[in-house]
Amino acid sequence: MMLFLWPQLSAIKTEPLAQSDLDALKNAKTENRLLNPIYNTTDNKNRPMTITADEAIQNKSDQSSVTLVTPSATLKDNGNSTTLTANDGQYNQDDAIIHLQNKVVVQNSNETTLETEDLTADIKNGTAYSNSPAKLTTSNGVIEGQKITIENNGQKTIFQGPAKAVITNKP
Repeated sequence: MMLFLWPQLSAIKTEPLAQSDLDALKNAKTENRLLNPIYNTTDNKNRPMTITADEAIQNKSDQSSVTLVTPSATLKDNGNSTTLTANDGQYNQDDAIIHLQNKVVVQNSNETTLETEDLTADIKNGTAYSNSPAKLTTSNGVIEGQKITIENNGQKTIFQGPAKAVITNKP
């Protein structure tokens, strides 16, 4: 059956959508939803980053904004990796900014874990912040604060107080 249709298929012309068609699509009651999406990008140092979710919903009024259900992001750097997970999120493709909410966990291959309820990460500039209480657990102890700012791709972490640190001395 396909052999008989092939000449007819090659004769089909494609044309760009008219403005009225584009307007009708924007006003439609439907929305773009993807199940198990995978988005690959890079940070400001050209390191690969992968963002996944159980579901992604594109914002109808702002096409670059995507709502993420159970998002996860992984950044790889010289054999090390950092993974961010949360229950909910919002990703802006144009700005490369991801907002994570509800049980946000950031873990890296150095056995360091950050836990908070919200985190906004600017992938292009290598910064992140949380306006919720945050807890950082390392092999050397635990630091807790009311807010946290992360700069220089994780090289500098600032806890705003009141803050508490418990240092352990492991052999």
